[in-house]
Amino acid sequence: MTDNRRLMVVATLITVAFILVALPVHAQVDDQPRIERPRVDTGPQIQIDPRVLQRPNLRLRTSNIEFRAKFDERLLERASNMNLYRLQESPVNVETMMRLAEQYTVTGQQQQFGNMIAVTDDDSSFMMLDRETGRLAFNVNLADLIDDNPGELPSDREAGQIAMEFLRENQLMPDAQQAVVAHVGRIMSTSDQINRPMAQALVVHFARQVDDVRVVGPGSKAVVQMGDGGKIAGGGVEWRALGKPMELDPRQLRGVDDVQKSIQDTLAREFKMARGIVVDRVGVFYHDAGGFLQPVVGYQAQIQSGEFSYNYFGQVPLMQQPPVQVGPQQISPEILERLQKGPEDLRPQTEGEND
Repeated sequence: MTDNRRLMVVATLITVAFILVALPVHAQVDDQPRIERPRVDTGPQIQIDPRVLQRPNLRLRTSNIEFRAKFDERLLERASNMNLYRLQESPVNVETMMRLAEQYTVTGQQQQFGNMIAVTDDDSSFMMLDRETGRLAFNVNLADLIDDNPGELPSDREAGQIAMEFLRENQLMPDAQQAVVAHVGRIMSTSDQINRPMAQALVVHFARQVDDVRVVGPGSKAVVQMGDGGKIAGGGVEWRALGKPMELDPRQLRGVDDVQKSIQDTLAREFKMARGIVVDRVGVFYHDAGGFLQPVVGYQAQIQSGEFSYNYFGQVPLMQQPPVQVGPQQISPEILERLQKGPEDLRPQTEGEND
C-alpha cells in the first residue's frame, strides 16, 4: 500500500468525523431520504470582460424567483400540532469523552482550544469535544480500514443496528426512539492490485423525528463509521434531550404570505447574481440550533446562472418572534464564483429603468 493512498483515506475519515452532515431539505421530504451533495460543474467558467461592464447603457438583470412548489394555508396546518422545545444540557461531557478514549485506547495528551478539548494520538486517532454544545467527533482504528482488500462489511440494516447500539451503550443519544437512519454511505478506495473502487467502511447517518416531523439544522445529528465486521471506527454526534413541549398559540405563527415573502427576500439577497431561481419543494420541519427546537418552513430552490445550476436548501422560522433566528446556510466561495453572471445576462437599459 502506498503512503499517498494511506494518507488519502485517513484524511477522508477525519473529514467525515469532523463534519456532522446537515441533511438537505429534499432528503427530509422523501419517503426514503438520502444525503446528496450539490454537484459542481467542472466545465469552463464564463468570464465577464471588465470593459463590457463599464458600458453605461448596460445593467444586470434582477433574479426572477418562481414558486412551483404547492404553498398554501394547508401546508401550515401541520404546524398547528407543533411545539417549541428547549434543549437540555448535553449528556456528552469531558468525562464521557475520556471514558470513550480509554475504551478505544486513544491515549494522547489533552489539548484545549477555547470551548474545544481534544485527545490525539500519533496514529491520527483522536477525540474532540465542544463543551458548549456537546458535539463530539472521533476517529479510532483507522489502520483497520486501510488495506488492499474490500471490507467485510455488514448489510445496511445491520450497520444501522450496530451504530444505534453503540450510541445507546455509550450514552451519546438521549431520546434515541426519535432517531431514524437517514442514509448509509460508503468510504471507497482503490489499490495497486485491484484497479476499481472498493468499499472499506460504512458511514451511518442518523436524523431525528419529533411529533412526526423531521428535524433539520446543525444539531440532532449522529454519524457512525464502521469497518470489517461492523467494528466501530469513528464518527460524530450532537444530540440533546428535549424539555417539556411548549404549546404554540396560532397567533404566534406567521401566515403563508409572510413566510413566502421571507423566502423571496432571502433568495434575492443571497443570490443577487443568479439569472433565475425556482422554489420547487417546501415543507414544515423542526430546526435544532441555539438551544431550541423550533418550527420552520424548509424549502429547496434551484439556482440557475448560465449553464450552471445549484441546489440550495434553506429554512425560515414559522414563529412571529422565534427564540433563535434561522439564517441562510453558508455558501462556498466556489459556488458563488460559478454563479457570477456572464455576458448573456446583460441587456440594454431602457428609458425609465433607473433603479
